[in-house]
Amino acid sequence: MFTRKEVRGLFRVATVSGVPIFIHWSVVAIALFMLTGALKKPVMTVVAMASYLSILLVHESGHALVAKTKHCEVYSVELYPIHGLCCFAQPFNKRDHCVIAWGGVIAQVIVAIPLVTYIAFLGYPSLEAIDPVFALLGFFSLFIAAINLLPMGRLDGVLVWQLFPLIVKDWKKPKRPPKNPHGFRTY
Repeated sequence: MFTRKEVRGLFRVATVSGVPIFIHWSVVAIALFMLTGALKKPVMTVVAMASYLSILLVHESGHALVAKTKHCEVYSVELYPIHGLCCFAQPFNKRDHCVIAWGGVIAQVIVAIPLVTYIAFLGYPSLEAIDPVFALLGFFSLFIAAINLLPMGRLDGVLVWQLFPLIVKDWKKPKRPPKNPHGFRTY
């Protein structure tokens, strides 16, 4: 019997912190196609493919981690050739949803900044096979994070920028004094 995910072409590849990670069949097909054309540097090709998928996984794992901290059940992480999905329960409020949206971009930046800093100060390592890790998880990941902040379509930018008006609205609310449970006057 096929599960609903398998019918959609997704297959479980791992489970991290109780969250199943699925990958679409087309990702595997593209990877195999790329390997056939990489006869000169197959190791570098595999490292590049793994680095690219890691960008998607880091991003979606960022959403999943923040969703869990906001007490939302995380159902799955799905990886497709050019995007990923983190499937989670509806957050309690709009503010939490916006914070969860920031989780993916922030996770990418946390991974990318040390790699970019390393390259800026020390250059690429002498082992050519790991250059794609630095290039893709560093510079390319920052580029993708910036693109993902655009407020259009199904990108995270549609939600992330809505957080700031919510913060300002909360900041402008008059603050009530704390309730005194004993009925005594407090000064």
